[in-house]
Amino acid sequence: MRNRKFKYLFQLIYTSILLVVIPVLLFYNVVWKKSYDEINLLNKEYYNHALSTFMANFTDTIEEFKSQVVTFSVNSKSSRGEQEALSVFYYGTDRMKEYAYYYGEAISKLRTYGQEIGYDNLGVYYYDANVLLADASKYTVDRYLKDGLHINEDDKKQFEEFFSVDEYLYNRILWAPICDTEGKSEKFLLGICTLLGKEREKAILFCQVDYDDVEMSYISLSGKARENYYVVDNVTQKILFSVGATQEEYLSLQRALEDGLLDSKDAVLGMAEQKFFVKNQDIMNLSFVTDTTGDVVQNRIMELYESVKFFFLYIIFIMLFISALVIYYNYRPMNSLLKEIKSEDKYEFEAILNVWKRQKEMLSEQRMMIMDLLMNQLLYGIPISQKYIKKLGLSSKITSYCVFVIENYVLKVSEMDEVIQSVEGSFGTLLFATDIIERKSTVLIALMENDSSEELSAWLESWMKNHIEESWQLRTGPVVYEMNEIQKSFAACTEEKTVLKEIKSRTVISNKLKEKVLDYLEEHFTDSEISQQQLADNFQISVYTLSKMFNNQIGIGFSEYLNSKRIEYAKELLSTTDTPVKKIAMMVGIPNDNYFSKTFKKYTGLSPISYREEMYK
Repeated sequence: MRNRKFKYLFQLIYTSILLVVIPVLLFYNVVWKKSYDEINLLNKEYYNHALSTFMANFTDTIEEFKSQVVTFSVNSKSSRGEQEALSVFYYGTDRMKEYAYYYGEAISKLRTYGQEIGYDNLGVYYYDANVLLADASKYTVDRYLKDGLHINEDDKKQFEEFFSVDEYLYNRILWAPICDTEGKSEKFLLGICTLLGKEREKAILFCQVDYDDVEMSYISLSGKARENYYVVDNVTQKILFSVGATQEEYLSLQRALEDGLLDSKDAVLGMAEQKFFVKNQDIMNLSFVTDTTGDVVQNRIMELYESVKFFFLYIIFIMLFISALVIYYNYRPMNSLLKEIKSEDKYEFEAILNVWKRQKEMLSEQRMMIMDLLMNQLLYGIPISQKYIKKLGLSSKITSYCVFVIENYVLKVSEMDEVIQSVEGSFGTLLFATDIIERKSTVLIALMENDSSEELSAWLESWMKNHIEESWQLRTGPVVYEMNEIQKSFAACTEEKTVLKEIKSRTVISNKLKEKVLDYLEEHFTDSEISQQQLADNFQISVYTLSKMFNNQIGIGFSEYLNSKRIEYAKELLSTTDTPVKKIAMMVGIPNDNYFSKTFKKYTGLSPISYREEMYK
């Protein structure tokens, strides 16, 4: 039985291995591995195109930042109008020194502006005041190098030159590599000299540029980690920026720079087993470098693909054939099942699930109808026609009827379900259960094919002893052989002659109980855990009794009443607050926001977002 339970799962595993693992292994070992080795021998034309693209995107990044700095400088010249957001820089460092809170405001505005233009680490340095604002703090240059950039003493000199007034020239571009613990510079400090504020103070706007700031989508399929790109400062002959290089490769190029091997323009320079392809950008005085393992012989690659082309066609044909067989074998049971289901649902499993839900609802409704008939017969002696009994699907083999009363205890919903399922499974007996309003007792009506009332009574006695600690008393009525004589069985198992009359007078649910239930729901309707079963247990009544109360005295079912309360509250929140829809769903007791949206639209005709838009018009 356990193997059968997972049989379909095992089949899916087998087919997954067949359709995925085997082709992938064949592809990797026969084709990709050889192709990968060949493709890594990229030719000079490829590197020329890739390096040119890298150079263009890198310089575009610099120019874009430069234009943003110009805009920042122009906006800082005014304290009004569209430039009001940068007015704190209009007053300059004198105002900042006079009023310390201006530093905080300047840092905040700088951070906001940086986020708007795509740089979270934007900073500004005033040369004359030796004031540096960056990373949500105010620094001196020395403190920023130590605490902000974590620069060691060996690399400190080039950063001091970066912030030196001797390097100042309006609109000059400055940069300095920021090395990691391995000594590689995978990001750098970019600065533009400018003038700020009404006094046009000398300043530098700077940011940290890394891999994410430079467009690299053109890198080939062999991956960033294999193809290495570098930007070299021709003045210092230092690597300013690198992408994908290992420490060994990085140091290898740095040694080449120190040996003067990159003095020529646009050349392929060999060095031991490694080659570098170089392009120069004269305006910015930068060199762009990538390494290559040699030329690719394009014909050899084409020959390789030609040799495997027919092999791939054969593999594809086999995979399609096997896939068709596997799909047919696995889908055949599903197809047979769907033929029996009349459903317009889009997905197969959804169709099956909906049919199962409908069946469950129908069975629940059927049991409620039978319970109504039984209770009317039990309390009022209203006869039940044989035609109606057949219409409800009751077996014609049922010949015996017996009523059991548990005095002084009302079974909880979960206890009722357990008793009903156990009795129906062990005795083949239909069992219907409900409570008697305001009497604190449970009525069980057994519909039996054969008289098993004694065995059933003994089983109920045993079950109650094992599960119920409170005091109770089980009474068993005599077996009757007509459904219309159930009242006799019930009346016989009560001690007092006035009991039946008393019960009849109390079968209509009191307004007092109804008000208590409604008050409870008013207070707890936003609780996502509330349910018909929980509510019935709370008031020590059966689900049947609670359902009858809602349908007969309130006019709608429990679920509809609860959902209407939640939707009304949701409408209020949507129209009076800016709370997100997902949070509102949780606040009203429907934590699943998709289900909340569907329910809201069902009751209002609009989605929550559309309803809010309508309210704010």
